Amino acid sequence: LRESMSMPYLLTGEIWGEQGETEFAKYVVQPGDIVLDIGANVGWYSTLFAERVGKSGKVFGFEPSPNTYSLIRRTAERYPQM
Repeated sequence: LRESMSMPYLLTGEIWGEQGETEFAKYVVQPGDIVLDIGANVGWYSTLFAERVGKSGKVFGFEPSPNTYSLIRRTAERYPQM
């Protein structure tokens, strides 16, 4: 909760202003795909990708900010494909 960038997701379950990008990602990423999320931030797209690729796929998320990286690392523990 200390990260203000997480607040829209926590309040609404979506990232404001990125509905189009989210729908596009859902359309393009398929089960079994391998996906790179460069600049993964808090992991919105990484988790979306992980759900789309399923157990047969793989998601690699890269985040240079140490504080933000710690958030995505905790999230990734729930997804074996990350």
